[in-house]
Amino acid sequence: MRIEYRGFCRNCGLEFPVGLGGYFYIEVDRELLLRRLQDIEYMLGRLREYYMGIKDLISEFKVIVSKLHDSSIKSLIERLDDVAIKLEERMLDISIFYMDVQYYFRYIDEEGLNNLRIRCPPGEEANYIRSYLGHLDIEEVIKRVGFNSFCICLECLHQFEADLRDEESNPFRHWIKGPPAKDSRICPVCGSKSVKTISEIIGHTCPKCKSSKITTEFIGCIE
Repeated sequence: MRIEYRGFCRNCGLEFPVGLGGYFYIEVDRELLLRRLQDIEYMLGRLREYYMGIKDLISEFKVIVSKLHDSSIKSLIERLDDVAIKLEERMLDISIFYMDVQYYFRYIDEEGLNNLRIRCPPGEEANYIRSYLGHLDIEEVIKRVGFNSFCICLECLHQFEADLRDEESNPFRHWIKGPPAKDSRICPVCGSKSVKTISEIIGHTCPKCKSSKITTEFIGCIE
């Protein structure tokens, strides 16, 4: 069980995002997303063929049943109807996933990015890895999975996200730790190296007001 929390200062109101002190992510690029789009288009095409075939078969059986009044065939038709409904639901799920992949593909193109880190909703990490990276070798999957910690610059107070593999205080970091290094402890705004993650400053003096301490508030549990 994982506990989501919010870090904040009771005195000055400095606040951090809700989460696990960060979040797990998968890293994608234009080429990978393009391959996924092509794979999904092929998959949807085949599923539509199967779906239409089942629907045609059901229609033919219904004509036969109307003449024979055979209860066993009626039962078979009901089972085929269930298969058709499940297949239709599956096609809808895949179509929604296709739209998500399209969105990220266009975003990368429009922003001119080399890669993009997609945030995995808590509890859905395995599904995201399977959906986006499932066709890759395990070595490549490991390279594309990480944990972005919520960070703050102690100099300019800029908050940002970074995959800091040297973070020790966050227990979720231990799932993804060590080389290869992903990001550096450098503020992207002022360039300071005085950067801390939320889990590292909990219980310590607030970097903003310097008169109170950073505390946490329980938000919820994730199985």
